Amino acid sequence: MIRNYLRTAWRNCWKNRSINGINIAGLSAGMTAAILIFLWVQNEINYNSFTPEADRTYRITANITSARWRWATAPLPLADAMRAELPQVEKTSVIHSTFNTWFHIGDEFFEEKKAAYVGKDWFDLIHYDFVEGNAASFLAHPFSLALTESKAKQYFGKRSPIGQTIRIDSVNYEVRAVIKNNPSNSSFQYDVLIPLDAYLADPSVRKNEMTYNNYNYMTFLRLPKGTDPEQTAKKLVSAAFIVAI
Repeated sequence: MIRNYLRTAWRNCWKNRSINGINIAGLSAGMTAAILIFLWVQNEINYNSFTPEADRTYRITANITSARWRWATAPLPLADAMRAELPQVEKTSVIHSTFNTWFHIGDEFFEEKKAAYVGKDWFDLIHYDFVEGNAASFLAHPFSLALTESKAKQYFGKRSPIGQTIRIDSVNYEVRAVIKNNPSNSSFQYDVLIPLDAYLADPSVRKNEMTYNNYNYMTFLRLPKGTDPEQTAKKLVSAAFIVAI
């Protein structure tokens, strides 16, 4: 019985193969599009979800009303000021991109486009999986480096990068940690991390950065559960408000 049904169905499909071919192609295209859209939406919903407490971690955005500018960055001193003056702020940290930096390794030079300086509490706010070394080792000395696995392999091949030296300008940095490659659904696509203290070691740089006139740092904070971010924003300077990461 079932064989007869299948035979009849096949004859009908073959008889109307042009129309059926169009229908099948359309159905396949529709299903493929639906699956791709579902995967894209799922990726967007899960953006930065690998970070613990991501639902209560926020970024400061500066709104310069006099110039009608809106920036994703804020002054460096704001992070410490929030933590000191707002009891509802649990943790803060900053990140500062280096743009293009030249790394000198042995006799070779590499142009690194994905490096950034990070504050001391960075790893408390944003999650990283350490393959070698750890956050404490990385932060123990200002002239340290943390590399992603792919970057460590590019620079040092099969050798362990821990303890290796990379010269940036005239300063030697030591690789103290290796982290897993950045997830595709992460906002932080940096292959090299450097302690912010290294950048601020130059007194002239520190003096320039420790003012409220320079908006050079992406600044993040974490609030306790149940805290209204809008109410917290109102307690900051009127030129700043916070948005979810």
